[in-house]
Amino acid sequence: MTETKISIYRDDVWAGDGRIVDTSIVDCPAILGPDQDASDVTYNMIDDAIEDGRNWVRRPDGIYTWIITDGE
Repeated sequence: MTETKISIYRDDVWAGDGRIVDTSIVDCPAILGPDQDASDVTYNMIDDAIEDGRNWVRRPDGIYTWIITDGE
């Protein structure tokens, strides 16, 4: 069984790793913003961007990019 993994970066600095289940990022401990509410918005924006085929999102605290890999 393969697992889809994601590594997230803010301004080219690693922020955290997680998994993608269905179309949502899970098991990523990174806080992607100044507080949990902003982080939740960022995660949702990344989920939407992945669905749209984009590989970055811009937020007030930086530009988020990611690398998606299929592993075991």
